[in-house]
Amino acid sequence: MFALLADKLDAPTQHEKIGALMGLSMTYAGSNRTDIVELVIPMILDLNNDIELVSIASITLSLICISSKNGECLDALMSLLMTRDKVDLDSPYG
Repeated sequence: MFALLADKLDAPTQHEKIGALMGLSMTYAGSNRTDIVELVIPMILDLNNDIELVSIASITLSLICISSKNGECLDALMSLLMTRDKVDLDSPYG
């Protein structure tokens, strides 16, 4: 399952990426898998990504790392909040 969904994270359309993220979050919630964390964090920190994609990636990261006290996940989410424009954060997806 991981290989199929991970390949879609590089898909050309945002909808495919969001679908893959949703699949990863539901399949691996609470697992704290570092291979998934390493794939999702760059999506969150990339300022060129749309806020909708970044929001779904943040939810995916949160679900995968839930109750793990993973500092890398927390750092990525805090960096997101500090680096995004107020306009992005005020959007419905922000």
